[in-house]
Amino acid sequence: MMTEPQAPISIEVRHPVINTSLGVILYADIANTSHRVYLEQRRRNFMLGRAADAGTTASPRELLSIEERSEHEAQMVAGMIVGWDTAGAGAEVPFTPEGVLNLMRCQPWVRTQVLHKLEGVDQFFRQQASQLIAWAEHHFLMESVNKNGVRMRDMLQTAWKQLGGTQEAKPSDLVPPCDFPALLHHVWIWFAQLSQTRGYTKFGPSPITWTEISAWRRETREEPTKQELDLILALDGAFLRAGARHG
Repeated sequence: MMTEPQAPISIEVRHPVINTSLGVILYADIANTSHRVYLEQRRRNFMLGRAADAGTTASPRELLSIEERSEHEAQMVAGMIVGWDTAGAGAEVPFTPEGVLNLMRCQPWVRTQVLHKLEGVDQFFRQQASQLIAWAEHHFLMESVNKNGVRMRDMLQTAWKQLGGTQEAKPSDLVPPCDFPALLHHVWIWFAQLSQTRGYTKFGPSPITWTEISAWRRETREEPTKQELDLILALDGAFLRAGARHG
C-alpha cells in the first residue's frame, strides 16, 4: 500500500460575515511540514476545553492561555501556507512566512477558515500510523526467534532457496503488507531507542514503562505528541505480541 504525496490544499478566503469570496486563494501543505504541530495544537485545544468543563486549573506545560493559543495557531497556520494568489486577477503573490503570519495575527477569521479546511490532518495521521503498525507487525514476526534460536525470516529464506530462489517461489510471508511510512520515521527511531532500555524477565521482554519514557525524554529532549506516544505504545504492544507467539 503506497501512500501518495499530498498536493497543497487550496483554500479560498471568504468574508467572515457575508461569506463572499475575497479573491484570495491560500495554498496549504499538510503532508510534509506541520502534521505534528497541528496535532499537538488540537490536543492542547481539547485539553483546554476539558479542563474548563471540569473547573480545574491546568498545568502551564499542558495547556495554553487564550493569548498563547492564538499565537500558536497563527504560527501553525503560517507554517502550512506554501503560497497564495489573487483569484480575480490570477496574479501570484510572493510568499513570505512573515507575511502569512501577520495575516493570521491580524485576521484570526482567516486562521479559523484554514484550520477548518485542514481537519483532515487527523485522519491523515491515523492512516500513516495504521500503516506503520502493519509494517512493524510483519517486521517483528520476521525477526522473532523460535525455541531453536532460528529467526522466522531465515527459515523462510532457506525454504525459498531450496525452491530455487525465483521471484515466483518467494514466500508471501516475506513480503511486508505495505511500504514503510517515511513521515513517521522519527517515531520508529524513538521506539527503537526506547526498546534498547527496556527491562527483561525470565519470561521475556517487559513492556516499555512511563518511567523509561520520562527518562528518555529528559535525556534526548524530545517532545513527542500524545498521538506519537500512543503510537510508540502500540508498536510496543505489537513487539510483545510477536514475541509471545514465537517465544
